[in-house]
Amino acid sequence: MSETALHDLLLSGSFRVGRTLVTHLSDGVVVEPRANWFHGVDPACWMPVVGAGSPDTPFPVTFGGFLVQTPDTTTMFDCGIGPLARSMFPGIREGGNLLHRLEEAGVAPGEVDRVVISHLHLDHCGHLLKPDGSLTFESAEVWLHHREAEYWRSAAAAGNIEPARIRRYLDALQSAGVLRTYADEFELSPGVRLIPSPGHTPGHTAMLLSSAGAHAMLLGDIVHHTAHFTHPRWLQSYDVEPESSFATRLELFDRAARLGAVVTAVHMPILTLGTVTTTGSGGHVYHPAPPHRPVGQP
Repeated sequence: MSETALHDLLLSGSFRVGRTLVTHLSDGVVVEPRANWFHGVDPACWMPVVGAGSPDTPFPVTFGGFLVQTPDTTTMFDCGIGPLARSMFPGIREGGNLLHRLEEAGVAPGEVDRVVISHLHLDHCGHLLKPDGSLTFESAEVWLHHREAEYWRSAAAAGNIEPARIRRYLDALQSAGVLRTYADEFELSPGVRLIPSPGHTPGHTAMLLSSAGAHAMLLGDIVHHTAHFTHPRWLQSYDVEPESSFATRLELFDRAARLGAVVTAVHMPILTLGTVTTTGSGGHVYHPAPPHRPVGQP
């Protein structure tokens, strides 16, 4: 991949959902093999679908989050890897620079009202705390599903990614009085809904945005590649509840199809936007949005 092409992947990108502006903010890009996104699947099946010549074919992986600006609120959905970017992913380009991308979007960390965390893997919540342990988004509530907090505080998380560090994050948020949890799907603010979507982790959360008759789903780690829309059983190796992951995908893909919602996810190249339709056999077809065409405009 050329330096020019890689640089393009690092840039933020925005789209509108009615009166809501959504900006995908990069916290770094890694170019490496990602066979673990198709865990347990014969490479001969997934390689031609994703255009890979071998299981070790490298392709770009974006880290970061989404800035969601409605007329009344400013929300981050996930916030990247943070200060640990370079130690977690040697060779990452522009790693840990999400706050610079946020500034380029015209928003200071103190202007963020809420941070919604899809799940507590460090590449989605790392910017919650500064290196000194203080809050990065000092005025923001931090929302996650109650099962997510319970899971990372339990022995069940022992084999996952740095559970001791995640517990320190939870303790800091609790001590600061900013941690908020929820149980059932609900509207966080007009046009911003939190949807329990278990599987990748027990308390994984997706976000549904609605405004002026338009809709978008921000899918967290429900999908990592557009191939997952048409092959929902091609699961990621870190999914702790595989059957729940599969059921979650089917439920949300059906819902996205009914709504005609734009779908995207944080690890996809900026911007990867599309829609989903259902087939007569109950499957799903992904339709990429044409490049340079506004999506979700009222």
